[in-house]
Amino acid sequence: MPVSNVSAPKSALITLGSWAIAGAVCTAITFLYLKADTNQENEYIGSLTTRDIQYTASSVSAVSSQLRKQPSLNCSIESLRLLREYVVQYQGLSDLGLYGESGVKCTAMVGALDEEIPDPPASIKVNRTGGKIWAKRKLNNSNVVKASPAYRLGNFLFLLEDLPITAYPPKNAEWEIVHDPGSGKHIGGREGLYQSIEAGELTYRGASTVTCTDNSDYCVAIHTPWASVLKSRVDVLLLGTISVGLLAFALSSVGHRYEGKRRSVRARALRALSRGTYQSHYQPIIDLRTYRICGCEVLARLEDAHGFLSPGDFIPALSEHGDIQKFTELMFDKAYHGLADLDWPYTERFKLSFNIFPENLNNQTVEFFQQHPAIHDQRFQICLEVTEDSTISDQLYQRIIEKFSKMGIDISVDDFGTGYGNLGRLDIGGLKCLKVDKSLISDLTPDNVKDSLASFIPSIAARSNLEIIAEGIETQENVEAMLKIGIRYVQGFYFAKPQPSHDMIDAVRAEVELASRHPIVIPFRQSST
Repeated sequence: MPVSNVSAPKSALITLGSWAIAGAVCTAITFLYLKADTNQENEYIGSLTTRDIQYTASSVSAVSSQLRKQPSLNCSIESLRLLREYVVQYQGLSDLGLYGESGVKCTAMVGALDEEIPDPPASIKVNRTGGKIWAKRKLNNSNVVKASPAYRLGNFLFLLEDLPITAYPPKNAEWEIVHDPGSGKHIGGREGLYQSIEAGELTYRGASTVTCTDNSDYCVAIHTPWASVLKSRVDVLLLGTISVGLLAFALSSVGHRYEGKRRSVRARALRALSRGTYQSHYQPIIDLRTYRICGCEVLARLEDAHGFLSPGDFIPALSEHGDIQKFTELMFDKAYHGLADLDWPYTERFKLSFNIFPENLNNQTVEFFQQHPAIHDQRFQICLEVTEDSTISDQLYQRIIEKFSKMGIDISVDDFGTGYGNLGRLDIGGLKCLKVDKSLISDLTPDNVKDSLASFIPSIAARSNLEIIAEGIETQENVEAMLKIGIRYVQGFYFAKPQPSHDMIDAVRAEVELASRHPIVIPFRQSST
């Protein structure tokens, strides 16, 4: 529908709403993507680091085991050559030193030191091995020898190669390596970061990951703040901005089309009501004892200059506008006068079945029918079909139904077997009939009907002394299924589609003439259910 059908305020609201929804959706998707992508990068660096920690720990364990078998090691050329072999052979080692009385006195790669270097105080004790760890340790003040991670075990000092996270730190990210995560012993990086991530303090402030070794002795925590993430991924932000515009345009277009259609439907429905241009169509109700018409259901139709408009569209529009009462009175008046020329010579009255809505269960509707000439027309037995609604109290339901019953109007429970249904209401005085919904009928055959839900309905109706009308009969098999379970009255496309009043009158006239010449009574077997 064109946008011109939508008022300016409504159009502005739809547009603003579309941008808001598009912005929220695209922002959420963009941030989720950036967080996942950044976490993946950080987890990769973290996994490389923990992997190297595990390799280094294995190397330290293996070398220390070998060194314990060499009690005579000292700073001699032979001992230093042996230590260099271990450094070259085992991954993760950059040097290996021997302790003297007061500190490190020589290393495999430097040789004998000018003086023994005592341990710096800032160390972390490893509970399991009794060793000590330094995040960065230099053997002397020379700039030639750089600081590196170090690990003392007994009389040996293992100088370690830089880990990936220190050699290639993630861009614009903070990190921390901890030993014994339970106590959070800081080894390197920003102290306290691991505990902040584990406590959930940084969950909404950026992308955070924690990666641990297999035995969980060491963990690597990495956190990238949102500002850094956004700064490094301008391409994703640009794509997200473009997506916001495209999605907003699509949502706005759909919203305008929907609102335009809704306004058009409501305008057509209200215009037809004010002009009284709704039409009544009639679908015959068939008595399976005789296979002849015994009544009809009145159905509202609307066809105007714009085409056909379904009841599923115009009834909600009328209800939304509060015009159901006016619509009901208009349609019943049209339905009755449309059958003014009906010739019905039988003593059993012609069933004039008419749908009313839960909103019609009020005194105004009662007064309308009390004053309508149809109530005194001996040709017709008026039957009002009511769809049950949980919003209607049992007291109101019973009171209005009894008032209709006192006027001689039958009440039928419409769409029985679907939606809201209160079996306790079947015992309310004034109810005459159950209208079985077509969804329970359309697939039935003589072979499967006994196993269907519909097969229980005759016994339910019998307990409350109610008639049954089955709608939606579309095949001969449906008819045979109804006969098998003892349902007498039916309607559906198999017999006739809803038709204008003159066609309905002609069909009844033809059957009356045929019956006068060839009376037929087909045996009708009551259900044994």
